[in-house]
Amino acid sequence: MYRLTDKIVAALVYFIVPLLIGAAISMTFTLACGSRTTGTGVATETLQNTSTNDAGAPLTLVSSAYAENRTAMDPMTISNISAQANQLIVVFIASDGPPEGPQKISGLSGGGLSWSLAVRANGLPGDAEIWYSMPTVPVSNISISAPRAAAGCNTGICNGLLGVMVFDGIDGSRPVGITGISSQATGMPSVSLTTTRDRSWVFGVGCDWSHAVPRTIAAGQTMGHDDISTENDDDYWIQYMSAPTPASGTPVTLSDAAPTDRMINFAAIEIYPK
Repeated sequence: MYRLTDKIVAALVYFIVPLLIGAAISMTFTLACGSRTTGTGVATETLQNTSTNDAGAPLTLVSSAYAENRTAMDPMTISNISAQANQLIVVFIASDGPPEGPQKISGLSGGGLSWSLAVRANGLPGDAEIWYSMPTVPVSNISISAPRAAAGCNTGICNGLLGVMVFDGIDGSRPVGITGISSQATGMPSVSLTTTRDRSWVFGVGCDWSHAVPRTIAAGQTMGHDDISTENDDDYWIQYMSAPTPASGTPVTLSDAAPTDRMINFAAIEIYPK
């Protein structure tokens, strides 16, 4: 949480300067969430949400879980995550950050697994990241820990969202494809990529450092979880395409019709089927 004056100053820098130079940061890289319970510190959510492709092996979203982290101290955590051998565990992270510099996750740990960073979007205050791991043996009720690097999140309120999705029917040799990032201070929040395999599925995570305002997502997309963090006037969310994209080479954009003209970091990932 940062004082309102800090956010006003940062907003002036990040809104007015792009208008003057006509620039917004947008990049694309190649790489790689029920019942709900809520509490004073962490809110979690689990569900079954499945989608099957029309051809080939089914790419299935087996389960989702979410933790709204309400703590001044690191690390952010989520618990009770389970997966079978050779399923893909994808961790979506959105976090507050200091106004004077970027935030990032310094490393992911949990379940004795090896975790890989797929993509990070932190060109503006706050952070949006996606990590993944594919266990070779079943894991049950593990906890995942995500420490933040910026020292400013060790004092005051520095909230964040952890979302975990488990997939089946993925390509074991290369589970993720292209990724995209966007850091923008004006316009409609969006992040784009062009698919690189038939029947792949696109998911994303975002951080709105400007205000705690709920998303209105575009048609054909699904809101996984929207964490409206009023304590520090942020919004963190996970959204995805409602179905896999049939053909490789298709431009895909995750976007929000509202709110607009906010300071956002937005990251997306393409999940590969078998």
